[in-house]
Amino acid sequence: MNLHHRLQSERARLGLGQMSAARLAGVSASTYAAWEAGTRAANTNALLALGDAGFDVGFVLGSAHAMPALSPELAEVVALWGRLDERTRRMLLAAMREADPCA
Repeated sequence: MNLHHRLQSERARLGLGQMSAARLAGVSASTYAAWEAGTRAANTNALLALGDAGFDVGFVLGSAHAMPALSPELAEVVALWGRLDERTRRMLLAAMREADPCA
C-alpha cells in the first residue's frame, strides 16, 4: 500500500471527508486531493498537524500497524473539530481540560 492509499485509509478510518482533512492539515482541498491521488507529496508540517488531529502518521508513512477505528461518536468529534476556527478550538480545549476529572 502506497503513502497516498494509507493517507486515504486513515481519513476514512476517522470518518472525515477530504475537505475536513485538508482543513486539519492546513492546506487547500485541491492540495489534499493531490496527496491522495499520489500526484503530490504531503509535507512534514501537514503530516504533523494531521497526527495532532488523530491520524496515525506512522501508518501513513509505512508502519504496518494502524490505530483501531474510532467510535462513531469520536469520529464525529474529529470531523467537527476540522471545521472549527482556531479560537473555538482553544476555547473547547480549555473547557475540556477544566472538566477533566484526572487533572
